[in-house]
Parts: sequence; C-alpha cells; structure tokens
Amino acid sequence: MKSRLVTAVLLLAFLGSHGGAAAQTHTAGQIRAMEQRAADLLKARNRFLAQVLDAYGIPYLSDPNTGAIRQIRIQNTWRNIRQINIIPDTVVEDDYLVIRGHHIYFYPEDLPYPFHLLSDLRIRIPHQDAESPP
Repeated sequence: MKSRLVTAVLLLAFLGSHGGAAAQTHTAGQIRAMEQRAADLLKARNRFLAQVLDAYGIPYLSDPNTGAIRQIRIQNTWRNIRQINIIPDTVVEDDYLVIRGHHIYFYPEDLPYPFHLLSDLRIRIPHQDAESPP
C-alpha cells in the first residue's frame, strides 16, 4: 500500500514536471514570435523612413545590418541621429479613420531642436467609435 502511494506521488511529480516543460516551451514560442514581430516592425519602420528621406531627396546613412537611419545631411552638414519619432496625423471622415500622413521628427545629437518632415501617405481604416458596439 505504501509503495503504491509513493509510486503515485512520483508519477504525479513526473507528469507535473513535464507539464511545466510544455508550458515553458509554449511560452518560449510566444516570446520568439513576439521578438520576430518586433524585428519585422523595426525593419518596416526603417524602410518607411528611408522611403521618406528618398522622396525628399535627403541624403542619409543607415546601419547596413538593421537599416536604422544613423545620419542625415541637414544644411550641408552630416548630423548623427540620436532619436526618431513618428507621429500619425489622423482624422475621422465618413466612419473611417484616415491617416493623412506622418510627422517625422529626427533629433540630431548636436542640435537642440528636431528636424521635422511630413510624409503625406494617406491610409483609410474602418472606424468604430469607442462608444459603439463592435
């Protein structure tokens, strides 16, 4: 009787440890998926910034591995970029959220103010008011 109890306890401990491993594997898979999504979004952001700079004819240097914009030429001077903010310009028209463009702010290391560009890419997305049911 005592050996059956010990066997049952060991079996439960064994199954519990494997269930935990399965949960850890599932969580690790989710983390890898999120990391991949973050990398994909960063690549898309860098491509977008390069397209905007190309459209304006502004020379820039980017990291060859990541595509991140490292320097832009402003007023005939190459400026190291410490930060870039992208802010969508949105409005609701006819039940659609319209992204009229993006304000892009490049913050050079050696200037106290940002360099501002406006991308005029328009995007229309069906809009639901926060008070409306889905």
